[in-house]
Amino acid sequence: MTTATQSSALALLPPRPLASIEELRKTLVAIQDRAILLTPVIGVDYLPPMHHVSLRGVFIDPTVTKDLKNPRSERGRDCYFDSKFCAPNERALNKQGLSRLLTAGGVSVIDIARGDDRKDPRVCTLYVTVEVQQLDGKLIRIREGKTTDLRAERTSGWSVERIAMAQERIEEVTETKALLRCIRQLFSLQQKYTSEELLEKPFVIPVLVPAPDMNDPEIKRMVAAKALGLEDVLYGSRPGAGKVIEAEVVTRSSAAPLDADDEPESGAATTSAPVSGEADPVYDDLPPPQPQGGPPQAVCGCPCGHQVPVKAADAAMCMERLGGSVRCRPCYPGRDFVYGAHKDLKTLEIKSHPDFTPKMAEDRRKQLAGGGR
Repeated sequence: MTTATQSSALALLPPRPLASIEELRKTLVAIQDRAILLTPVIGVDYLPPMHHVSLRGVFIDPTVTKDLKNPRSERGRDCYFDSKFCAPNERALNKQGLSRLLTAGGVSVIDIARGDDRKDPRVCTLYVTVEVQQLDGKLIRIREGKTTDLRAERTSGWSVERIAMAQERIEEVTETKALLRCIRQLFSLQQKYTSEELLEKPFVIPVLVPAPDMNDPEIKRMVAAKALGLEDVLYGSRPGAGKVIEAEVVTRSSAAPLDADDEPESGAATTSAPVSGEADPVYDDLPPPQPQGGPPQAVCGCPCGHQVPVKAADAAMCMERLGGSVRCRPCYPGRDFVYGAHKDLKTLEIKSHPDFTPKMAEDRRKQLAGGGR
């Protein structure tokens, strides 16, 4: 839902990324009263070479309807209302609304890990690590934790049905709460906004984007190599590639009832089970990387779509174990699997195991990391 006021605010955004600090400052001043600006940076005095700043607008729909399962709350596509901490005209962003901001802001989920011993099914602690590039080009990682506690002293007055439903979704809900803490910290996001504010103002997120000089033949060649996933083929492996220049890690964990301060999401957790049989995916005994000049590389065929090169020996082993599917290490369901990059997929599309999900691969990774086979 886009209102006329929101549309007029969006019209103030430049039609192209901004190339200079002066342009950026003028634009931010022009929109500061017409949009909800999401950035922890107050003033910008430096932009890295060959980069511009893109201002990305996101509309949040404040419309909510009654929740039949919880009479004190109302839920909508992007927001929810809970009388426990919201005034009648206030809305809090739910997981979908916040995920839209996360996507627009270029935030990557790096890791999701359990922090408890799993001995008590009524208690769950999860840590989420996210990464985003600041306007000065540095990568920042933030780690936030959340504990959901459904033991008797925390759920006093709850019905048996409510406790059972909460326990069924305890890991999913805890993950959502930890992720929300990360997003709020990254963007200086408020916990709630008035419905009038959301109707009148779009969210605007400044994002650093590459702006290479395509008139330079070498740069043009490098851009094409990256787009085709052939960087290692043309230039060789780069020491320290993907290294985080600067990392700010914040870890917190607080025990709280299910609905104390964040949005509880509906839906059951995915049932997981390790893969068994001859095609058991263990990715810990691949041959060492081949030197330059060796056999041609294949490309990772994971549905996550990043299409990075895969060494010939690794590709051959993947083809044998996964029924013809080629995967790089972060996409292979083994010790190096990166759950955050795949969590939104319904299946990893492995030919030998077509129903193998990212959740199952993450459980497998944890099993291998713990010494299990």
